[in-house]
Amino acid sequence: MSRPRRIVLSNGRVLTNAHNVRSDQVTVTFADGRAAEGRLAGRDIDADLAVIEVDTGGAAALPWASEPAPRSARPSSPWPIPAGAACG
Repeated sequence: MSRPRRIVLSNGRVLTNAHNVRSDQVTVTFADGRAAEGRLAGRDIDADLAVIEVDTGGAAALPWASEPAPRSARPSSPWPIPAGAACG
C-alpha cells in the first residue's frame, strides 16, 4: 500500500486528496516520521482535494513553479481530429 501524497504549504496548510480524509480531525504524518494533529479546513469531493490546517513544526514547504503558462505534452495540430466511432 502506498502512502498518500501531500503538499505542505508555507501557511500551515496541507493539500491532499479528499478520499484520504475521513473525518474533521486528522493526524498528518510527515516524511521524516513526525506526526501532527490537524483539522479539515475544506474539501471538494468532485475535484478530490482537501485542505488540512496543521502546525507543520518547521516542515519545508514546497515552492510553487515559476513557469508562466502550462505546456502541452504534444504539439497541437492545426486540423481537428475526430475521436470515437463516427457511426455510433
